Amino acid sequence: MCSSDLRRVILEKNRHFAEPFDFDRSGTFIISEGPSFKVFKIVQVFQDSPAAEAGLHEGDVIKTIDGKPSVEFTLNEIREMFKKGEQRYRLTAQRNHTEIQAEIQPRKLI
Repeated sequence: MCSSDLRRVILEKNRHFAEPFDFDRSGTFIISEGPSFKVFKIVQVFQDSPAAEAGLHEGDVIKTIDGKPSVEFTLNEIREMFKKGEQRYRLTAQRNHTEIQAEIQPRKLI
């Protein structure tokens, strides 16, 4: 094998090729932390996204979604919600010692 072979990637269609690839439409990347993984922290906010437009920042911790405490959700449930573009979500987030109110409507980002 020569070194040029190590730089090549070959992509081929498979049975999933035509399936849609849905990803978070809020413009955030969220992780779960804490002993029971019930602290939902925004670790990335993408430029020109619904989350950025709503004023959310990296480091914000989601406390409520549509009035429900975030501890009632799993990380997967939150990610699934943010894949849908037909609903607005009201969030309360903690930033340092300040409570932030934000409303986002997920949309396709690309």
